[in-house]
Amino acid sequence: MTAIQDYQYGPLANDDNTRFIQLYPAAHFEDPIRVDIIERAYDASKTQDSVSYEALSYAWGSDEDSAYIFVGANSGLRVRYNVTQILRYLRDGITPGCSARTLWIDAMCINQADDEEKGKQVTVMGKIYACATSVLIWTGEPGCDLQALQRSFEGKGKEKMFRWIRRRPNDQIARLMQFFGTGWFTRRWVVQEIVHAREAYIISGSCTMQWQQFRAFVEHLESNISYEALMPHSAAILHHLSNLTAMIATESMHCEVSVRHLFQSTTKSQPMGYMTD
Repeated sequence: MTAIQDYQYGPLANDDNTRFIQLYPAAHFEDPIRVDIIERAYDASKTQDSVSYEALSYAWGSDEDSAYIFVGANSGLRVRYNVTQILRYLRDGITPGCSARTLWIDAMCINQADDEEKGKQVTVMGKIYACATSVLIWTGEPGCDLQALQRSFEGKGKEKMFRWIRRRPNDQIARLMQFFGTGWFTRRWVVQEIVHAREAYIISGSCTMQWQQFRAFVEHLESNISYEALMPHSAAILHHLSNLTAMIATESMHCEVSVRHLFQSTTKSQPMGYMTD
């Protein structure tokens, strides 16, 4: 039996390239995670050697827990626990008959031990997200929050959503605010990760929602709930979400100004330390 060795990153061939994960399906959720790591150009307009891929936007999580995933035939790569869970759920979403799902995940596709490479890759991350077929926004493992939002869109469109919002007890609205006030929604880096996305999807476990649906929900939530009725922290979260969801519709030429506006308005309205990197 061949011994498993630590995966060794090689240097990227040029600055227009990055690495991608080819994630393979498995019979059971807890089966070992198996991937290949390949190098390709991320911009299809500049090369014949590009790849179609999805880019992951997520909160890194704690580095206290980690696990190995298998790379190729006899290599292993240690990643954070939340990355293994993300890969398991995304692996479940592989289309039947498809051999692999191609992903860009910064923690795995960038050599985190190479500061020079990290510096170069960070400068093109906006382009990497923009060139992806879609951006997958991971908000965490399964919960009823995202499913509840999806149910608000069932039935007769906006009127159904209005009734859903009006009938929610305060404790359920507070729980939604708690969901929106943690993890992905509080990261500054999400701005560059989604503002130029061709398509974006919010994922909680195996539950998925299109970004445009989420944006519509936030707009109607803001229109039908009084800021004065919310706790200050919840009001700050809703204000931040309103800015964030509006930003993805902003034209690319105005992106830099919009980013500054989001950070400034957020800083004025949130308690200290609300936004994270």
